[in-house]
Amino acid sequence: WGLGHVAPASERLVVALMAAFGVGSIGLAAGAVGRLAGPRAGWMTASLLVLHAGHAAWSSSAYNVIIPHLFSSMALFAVASSIRGQHGPWRSLVVLSVALAMAFRVDSGSIGVAVVTVVLLVRPDGSSVLDRLRAWVGPGLTCIVVTGACIWPMLWPGQLPGSGERALSWSLNILFFAPYHPFDHPAMAAGLAVAAVAAVRRAPGFAMSLVVWIALHHGLMATFDDFGERHALVVAPALAGVAGIGLASLGGLGMAMLVGMAGLSAADLNDTAHRYYGSEERFIAVLNQAPYRDLPRVQWSG
Repeated sequence: WGLGHVAPASERLVVALMAAFGVGSIGLAAGAVGRLAGPRAGWMTASLLVLHAGHAAWSSSAYNVIIPHLFSSMALFAVASSIRGQHGPWRSLVVLSVALAMAFRVDSGSIGVAVVTVVLLVRPDGSSVLDRLRAWVGPGLTCIVVTGACIWPMLWPGQLPGSGERALSWSLNILFFAPYHPFDHPAMAAGLAVAAVAAVRRAPGFAMSLVVWIALHHGLMATFDDFGERHALVVAPALAGVAGIGLASLGGLGMAMLVGMAGLSAADLNDTAHRYYGSEERFIAVLNQAPYRDLPRVQWSG
């Protein structure tokens, strides 16, 4: 409510607010990784997120993307702090962060998957799954009620966007990885795969939680008819986190791989900047060039 009323008509103020939210989300996501996998992994995660082109672009946009991203990162940081036994109302912060993330954008609610898997799989104090369930059943039920109250006005009356064409969207999007750039680059993907194996060996519970979050989020978003970069951004901390955890465990080789991945990210950031600040005339000129001008127009019957 405050964000909808407090800002005067100032583009600079709005961009500054979004940039602050973006920086905050990087710090919270890297802090979560640092608390559960070590400071080195946290710093590596931060270095990849700072150079993430999609993150930078949406951090300078007033569109409703980076704000829920901040709350998703906050939920991840809060659950990590709770598991590490840090003093503070971390479980209450998890509840509020998940609710606010989903209230701003429903697709950001997939952070709940990460929270649940981290709670169940990361048990440094030797507690059992049943112990974890007992400790979190209260906050979990509260989170469901509060989040439901937040998103109810968006879902009723009516339905979620894309309803009625989920199967078609799935067939088109399930192998569509371009929105995850720069991680869709072959060299970047190869580095991420190597890092993922190393990450699961170093911090199996946390790394697997991030992998499960990425996979389930992609599966859900593939059913959406407008799946794009802003939806893929939700799991950017998980992608960077898996890379950071794995590379941190590989010593000098990991540092060399990080430099290479950072270079690819910087190139992607530069490319995105040229397109992000492009004029409408330049955009039309590109569409009038091959191969875009020769693309057939496709219509679905019905």
